[in-house]
Amino acid sequence: MKEISCFIIDDDSRAMEMMEELLKKSAGFNPVGSETAPEKAISIILSRRPEVLFLDVEMPGITGLDLVARIRKNEYDPIVIFVTAYEKYAIEAIRKAAFDYILKPYSKDQLKEVLKRIRSHKRLKKVNENGNIDQLTQREKEVFELLRRCLTSEEISSKLNISAETVYTYRRRIIRKLDISSTREIPLKYPPGRSL
Repeated sequence: MKEISCFIIDDDSRAMEMMEELLKKSAGFNPVGSETAPEKAISIILSRRPEVLFLDVEMPGITGLDLVARIRKNEYDPIVIFVTAYEKYAIEAIRKAAFDYILKPYSKDQLKEVLKRIRSHKRLKKVNENGNIDQLTQREKEVFELLRRCLTSEEISSKLNISAETVYTYRRRIIRKLDISSTREIPLKYPPGRSL
């Protein structure tokens, strides 16, 4: 079974190390990195593209919520688990499509339950990979077909007569619905010549 790659961002180094240890002991999860400085974490995350982010909310410089918004502008939409001592951010986190919201201090059992849900989520997506295409709207399917042919956002914008910002919105939706980390995966997973 392929391990699920994870990255941890928390300005509290002890909390970060504890999470890393728990993930290392959890079957099927591979912590591929951790960082206490959120600004520094962004470039690392974008180069490694882990499938899951465990992310504190209140950190120096930028919040975890801001960090998620910034990385999603790069056509990358990981599963996000907020891990924080503050309950007040829960509603905003849910609006930003957080997979879960864990309050510190948390127990090993709480984390195990979240990891179990992630495993189920990933497994269900893999079983029905092509079926996910059926979840796309007609316009999303049009954008998806052009992405399969490796067209750029500008080319898609021109071809479909929609703004680049609208293309970006469709790309994000497609990433989420197909459970991929980037639209660059589309021509690899769904080659243009292959029937779906």
